[in-house]
Amino acid sequence: MKYGQRIRVLVISGWCFLALCLVAGSYFVFIDAFAKSQGALTVTEAKYDDGVRTLPAAWRERGGPGMFRRSFTVDFTVDDPSGAELFLHVPFFEQRLELKLNGSKIYDSAQIRPWVGPISSLTALAYLPPPELIEGENSIEMIVMNGPAPVGAISPVLIGTKRQLERLYLVRRYLNETIPPIIFGLEVFVAFASLIVFALRPQDKIFGWLGMLMAAVTAIAFFGLSNLIPLVKPYARYATAIVPFGGIGLFGFARMLSGREVSARWFPVSIALSILLFLGIYLGISPGFLGFYAVIPALALCIAASLFYLANATLRDPRLEVVLFSIGLLIVAAGTLNDLMMRSGYFSNGIFLAQITRVVPLTAIAIFIVRHQSSIADALDASATTLKETLLEKENELHQYYQAQHEMDQAKTLVEERLRITADLHDGVAGHLATIAALSEQTPPQTETIRQTSRNALLDLRMIIDALSVPNGDLMFYLGLFRDRCVDPLAALGVEINWSMTKLPETDTVSRESALNVMRILQEAVNNALRHGDLKKLSIVGKPSEDGGIEISVVNTSGEKDGPEDH
Repeated sequence: MKYGQRIRVLVISGWCFLALCLVAGSYFVFIDAFAKSQGALTVTEAKYDDGVRTLPAAWRERGGPGMFRRSFTVDFTVDDPSGAELFLHVPFFEQRLELKLNGSKIYDSAQIRPWVGPISSLTALAYLPPPELIEGENSIEMIVMNGPAPVGAISPVLIGTKRQLERLYLVRRYLNETIPPIIFGLEVFVAFASLIVFALRPQDKIFGWLGMLMAAVTAIAFFGLSNLIPLVKPYARYATAIVPFGGIGLFGFARMLSGREVSARWFPVSIALSILLFLGIYLGISPGFLGFYAVIPALALCIAASLFYLANATLRDPRLEVVLFSIGLLIVAAGTLNDLMMRSGYFSNGIFLAQITRVVPLTAIAIFIVRHQSSIADALDASATTLKETLLEKENELHQYYQAQHEMDQAKTLVEERLRITADLHDGVAGHLATIAALSEQTPPQTETIRQTSRNALLDLRMIIDALSVPNGDLMFYLGLFRDRCVDPLAALGVEINWSMTKLPETDTVSRESALNVMRILQEAVNNALRHGDLKKLSIVGKPSEDGGIEISVVNTSGEKDGPEDH
């Protein structure tokens, strides 16, 4: 067995053990409290109509819906009423109890028991006031009212001191009256949470069936607030009509929990069944009759089918929530059977377990919700990891494409640079060399012209090298190169230079090709000034042009009176 499977088995076994401890512990606490009450008087016979009836007693009324009343009378003897502080404890009754001591009313459960469900069983502890007690034989009349379900039951009666009865009463009250409202609150929370999840994510159909199940359970339990909300009481008899929603919701949830699909057609079926039950009750059919002959068999069938699918799922994949929910259903069924046996009089004493055991399937549902949300979170984490890996892979591919494109661009740039250098040399130096070659072939050779052309070729080559030695940049930088190469040497010839570029705007995006062309134009202008005039003074000035460009003028200002000769 793998490590993960061992952990799963241990966790499942632990939860099963806790579920059993819940039931067994409740009985142990009850038995301990019951042992403390052994000194009390236990009355197991009561007068009913014209005969004597053994307690516990159970009955089923005939006729239409309503509040059914049964009256029992028990007798007991008091030796000294003046010093007695006696209490009467009724372990369970259904659903309302009134007590009269020697004709005087001393207890009414409706005044102190707000939580009364349609099939609830409660417990009572009533003080027997000394003024109402008489020496010798005393009579207590117990009026039991049950409804709307025409099934009633009452337990044996215990009479004793507060010390003898209080602990037993508190245990019963806590288990059967304090826990149910807490469980009801949990069921309401699960119902709302499930329906909200289903509304937000309709694809999670399992939450729809779970919400349907829990909404039906909470709606039935809501009628237990009839004493707090009087408007609810007239409609409590229609609680039976809600059961089909719970049964089919249980079936749908169990089937989907086992990994199978459920047809949405079951929902209209539950609506149709509920409408039929509602009409039957409205027309006067007893809710107990419909419950016994229709609702209980159908609900038992839904539970059996649910257990079948859950058992198959457990054999295939023993997930914690599946196993625990299956065990929870079995425990609830066992608790319900225990309650029915107590109400039927087969058990003379005990505690009701149906309400308590509902915490086990609720725990399974809570585990399912947590695991489901955890699986969604895991799926999102896995998707995020996959997406991150995919993005990283694509990033590497793009980086490779970028490197390849960068290498191609560099190779292309080198080729273009070679072609441009070749063109520059062809347009400048090559022309001068061709001129030198032609002049040298003449007879006699023109030595001075050849010398000047050679200087021009050398100067042009230097400008090409200077322009190519720096990247694209500021025009002032290229003008500085031109001045250093072509203008400053004129000062050695006695030429006065007026150089002014302060009015030029800053331009730092001049390409090397454009800079080389500017320097060649300026070089040609300076050469013209040398060749065609008695150059004594040369003015080179830069300024912005009227059309938004740049204007650089080269002017021979040797004849100051006559004006510029060349520019």
